[in-house]
Amino acid sequence: MRLSEIQAEFKARLLTHPQAPDGGQSQRFVSEIDEGDIGFEARFSVYADNLVNGLTNILKDVYPLVTKLVGDEFMTHMARSYIKGHLPQSGNVNDYGAEFPDFIAGFEGASSLAYLPDMARFEWFKNEAYHAPDDVPLDVALLMDLSEEEQERIVFTLRSSCRFLKTDWPVTAIAEFCERADAESEPDFNLDQGGVYLMIYRPVHEVELLVLNEASFVFMQHIVLGKSLAEIFETFPEGFPHFDL
Repeated sequence: MRLSEIQAEFKARLLTHPQAPDGGQSQRFVSEIDEGDIGFEARFSVYADNLVNGLTNILKDVYPLVTKLVGDEFMTHMARSYIKGHLPQSGNVNDYGAEFPDFIAGFEGASSLAYLPDMARFEWFKNEAYHAPDDVPLDVALLMDLSEEEQERIVFTLRSSCRFLKTDWPVTAIAEFCERADAESEPDFNLDQGGVYLMIYRPVHEVELLVLNEASFVFMQHIVLGKSLAEIFETFPEGFPHFDL
């Protein structure tokens, strides 16, 4: 086998090793490896275990609330299933797990937990906000010298950490419930509290949450789309008569 073929087989076998999500092996690949004093399976298990356990732990670190909601054993099972089809695409471990919320939405074992994908999105947005590049907020005093016409042409750029979540589930209340030390001894949580509109961002060092009303959320989506204040004023949906642009 060529070196490139061995490397490709090595990568593929990491996910088809008995210690990884599925079993299986390539005898041709095995025959290329000099076993030495330690058998092939024993040596290869070190790599397979490190890969699967390492990525599983990353997912648990990024999604601690999801882990608490489903339990460590089920989270491990769900993570291993995810890892099988989602290897890291960059050398930055902080990028790993972006597709996990959508994976949960299609994971049969979690189909009865309709709120779980949005809880995962909530946690992923917090992770992204925390690791977003530092930037400098706008000095609003600079706007004072602009004419009314110039102000209408302003296109605001959001801070790099800003993330927005619209959900039908009370994710912040669920998060508070999970984070209480005595949550397990409390009665079942009421999921019928309604959804929330959230802005998740990091103004300085810590990630913060801002609960928005629907009009403010729609306004911020226009900002995300790069519209000027004048364009937003002209196209802002009717139905928010009390929202002061």
